[in-house]
Amino acid sequence: MQYIKKASVSFNFAATFTFKANLYDEIDAQNNARQFSNRVNQVLFGNNWRRKSKHDLRGRLPAIAVLEGKSNGDDGNKRWHYHFAFAKPDNLSNKEFAAILLDCWRSTSKGGYFKNVVTPDSDFGWIEYITKTFKSDQIEALDMQSLHVY
Repeated sequence: MQYIKKASVSFNFAATFTFKANLYDEIDAQNNARQFSNRVNQVLFGNNWRRKSKHDLRGRLPAIAVLEGKSNGDDGNKRWHYHFAFAKPDNLSNKEFAAILLDCWRSTSKGGYFKNVVTPDSDFGWIEYITKTFKSDQIEALDMQSLHVY
């Protein structure tokens, strides 16, 4: 948590994304988030973002990704969803950035269409909220594959 607070970027966009019903487990969810992250970076930075980001941290969108699962009643299945915090690029309006995020999420293999929320949020309270599971020793909720902080 301290690492995120000391980041040199300002996380000013919040998102919650849901999955289609065919999500099986945590690994499926993480693979989908990685696919989403790759698509967003390709839209924002072009086809060679991977090569550029190896040499310049700013060649990739700063993001914090936290996976949560709530019990879905009697069947014991979990309703997985992601909470994200992003640092919106200055060259995009809030509306443009939100549209890119939603389009990229929906274009993934398991990205759901319902109950997805993307909103500008400059309050550090969102970071506190999405990292609440860390206080209960569930650090594995932080998706290190989709995390990018500098």
